[in-house]
Amino acid sequence: MSRGGCDAEAERRRPTQRAWRGWLLVGLLLFPLGVYAPAVFHRYGFRDDYAVLREAREESGKVFQFCAAQARPLLGWLQEHSFRLADGIDDLRWLRLTGTLLLGVVTATLFVLLRRAGWAAVEAMLVAALIVVLPSAQLIASWAVAWPLAGAVLLALAAFAWAERGLGRREGRAWALGGAVVLMAASALTYQPSAQFYCVAMVAVAVTRAGRPQETWRWLAGHGVVAGTGLALAFGLMLAVFAAGWLPESKRVAVEADIPGKLAWLAGRPLQNALATIVLNRQGGAPAVGWTALLTGAAIAAGLARRGWRAGWSGVAVAGLAAAGTVVVNLAVADRWPAYRVIFALAAGGVVLLAAALSELGGRRAARGVLAVMLLVGAGLAARQSFGLVAWPQGLELNLLEAGAARIDPALRPSVFVLTPHADEHAAVSRYGDEFGSLTTDSYWAPKEILKHIMRARYPGMPDVNERYRFECGHQLPPGRTYDVVIDLHRVRGYRPAAARER
Repeated sequence: MSRGGCDAEAERRRPTQRAWRGWLLVGLLLFPLGVYAPAVFHRYGFRDDYAVLREAREESGKVFQFCAAQARPLLGWLQEHSFRLADGIDDLRWLRLTGTLLLGVVTATLFVLLRRAGWAAVEAMLVAALIVVLPSAQLIASWAVAWPLAGAVLLALAAFAWAERGLGRREGRAWALGGAVVLMAASALTYQPSAQFYCVAMVAVAVTRAGRPQETWRWLAGHGVVAGTGLALAFGLMLAVFAAGWLPESKRVAVEADIPGKLAWLAGRPLQNALATIVLNRQGGAPAVGWTALLTGAAIAAGLARRGWRAGWSGVAVAGLAAAGTVVVNLAVADRWPAYRVIFALAAGGVVLLAAALSELGGRRAARGVLAVMLLVGAGLAARQSFGLVAWPQGLELNLLEAGAARIDPALRPSVFVLTPHADEHAAVSRYGDEFGSLTTDSYWAPKEILKHIMRARYPGMPDVNERYRFECGHQLPPGRTYDVVIDLHRVRGYRPAAARER
């Protein structure tokens, strides 16, 4: 075929390729919604959802101050203003929908960044989709209060894209790098662990970089300066605000003093949970988590070793350092919570490294097969866990409280006692920390908050309805006391499947 014929054939294919890419991006945008829709649209709230829902309307500024005291002012601002738009428990679904749609934007953004880094389209699609079915992402889709966390991830990815643009050319470099620093600071001021997604993008590029080691190290240093400056800007700004007395400072704003001890802690359950990828841990530990983490770690180590032996160790070292950046905030702060919501970046970085390692060890076809199976299983688990371990049990607690509230007559000004369940009386088949399978009503304040929303919805024309009954709660009734209405939430355990109760 002549060159002119080849050019004509390429021109005919171009619109088809554009259409294919467009539909692929639409599919990636909607993929999280397809996975999490049952949880998103179920009627329930999760612990802090109820408190923020009331405080945003009745105590203006309280949510903002609470989050700002933890150096997360943008999180507080976003929560307060978005929850103010919600009219009640039913509207929490729209906030969960917002978080889920933002996860879709994260998926599409990751795909684009991976493609620009040189990843093949199939691998880029599988990796991007796999990241948003990890347990950490399941929480973002399932908690109304967590929707800004997805926004913080997007800010971090945007910061990387701007920095990559600034480091790659001289024209407009200052504006691009300055914008990247501001975006990184904004991400950290929203939710610090999400800002570490900047390093996930670095890992994705580092595993594909080829060329002179000096250029690779210079690239790493450039991004390190941008990310570090953004984090330092956010931290310095909040320190100045606290020092000026404009906002109270939480005791949680503290720097880790025992770095070796913190490293040992991170290498334990947090790293294990991250390397287990789609396999969820449970209270007391799950053998499947340990074995999956071991296999994932071994595959990553073997793949990186083979790449280092074949293409040089400089690129491997850079990828490793970039991966270490996914825990830099976790390492720096004094908190030691093995929670999924703070290891999203670490787990995502592990998925990227695993995909690169599988391709190195078995070739593209084998890597695609393994990633496709992981995605199919992971999507099923994500749908099941977000509904079965979060939405359904929380909805059950809400239903039990609503049934009890139906016996409260405000005209009689009754006394109400809510028997709160113990943490191990959950209805879910398993539990992990305060995230999956946990109870909302086992605290002293949550039942009161939920009841306020229920009574306000039952008596919309009675503004003082929550002042027309006396509320108390506890795990058991006080000796010698009687109440007009007793709502027993210990019954929640009876809904747990029998097989799970025997564990």
